[in-house]
Amino acid sequence: MDLSFKVLFVLALPLVLCVFDVLAEKQQVGEFNTIQHGVKGKVYFDGDDKIVIENFQYDGRGPDAYFYVGTRGQPIDSGVRIPYPKGSDAILGEYTGQTINLELPSDVRTSDLRWISVWCRQFGVDFGNLFFDKETNVVAESESEPENAAPSITTSLSVLMVVCQTSVYLF
Repeated sequence: MDLSFKVLFVLALPLVLCVFDVLAEKQQVGEFNTIQHGVKGKVYFDGDDKIVIENFQYDGRGPDAYFYVGTRGQPIDSGVRIPYPKGSDAILGEYTGQTINLELPSDVRTSDLRWISVWCRQFGVDFGNLFFDKETNVVAESESEPENAAPSITTSLSVLMVVCQTSVYLF
């Protein structure tokens, strides 16, 4: 093995490790917009079939509240209900900063989502939501963030470039 191959290997290894590290990480896509009952939390996509909500808060006072997601339109009860915990029919109780892991049905992908909501079926009321731009999975600014706010998502490619550039410079 000659010296140039060893140098190439040493320089390429951080790049390869960066790719695997970035691809394994969840992507923050925004935060819930609080409408009622103190709904809050940071929303992440974890691959194409999971949503993670960190620091989820909800007072639990809605009589028939569930997580709903939709691929079009506005939060309404015709969206897809995401049971939590998985397989449960229980309404959402009180949450004070827990991490919620939602698994999407096999026919729904994070890349197709338009919104997520804490929705009360009984009264047809949205307690909190987050809208996404379907093309980019960036928070849709016109519906959920001030006009001058920066998008909440960092793409894997951007993170990969920054992390990998930093890693290469460390050698």
